[in-house]
Amino acid sequence: MKKELISLLVISYLLIFPMAAMAQGIDVGEIFNRFTNFILWPIFIGLVVIMITWAGILYLTARGEPGKIQTANKVLIWGVVGVAVGILAYSAYKIVYWFVFGVYP
Repeated sequence: MKKELISLLVISYLLIFPMAAMAQGIDVGEIFNRFTNFILWPIFIGLVVIMITWAGILYLTARGEPGKIQTANKVLIWGVVGVAVGILAYSAYKIVYWFVFGVYP
């Protein structure tokens, strides 16, 4: 009961927040831009650095063992895939924003 109430309050807050922000003259797009620039990108870059560093450590400690090298290859590939997905997602947002509003954010 308590978890359901808390989740209902959180969902209702998230649904009402954009309307409250717009009523005060705050641009929701600007809030999203600040959130991505100051929270999401630093976390993303930190995770990328950790993944690539971890892959490097796995390569160094593999000592020629095929299984460990294969694991290091997988970590490196998934790190690069993560970078590509992150950049494509951010670019897709910018392109859609440009098509919808006619200005580049």
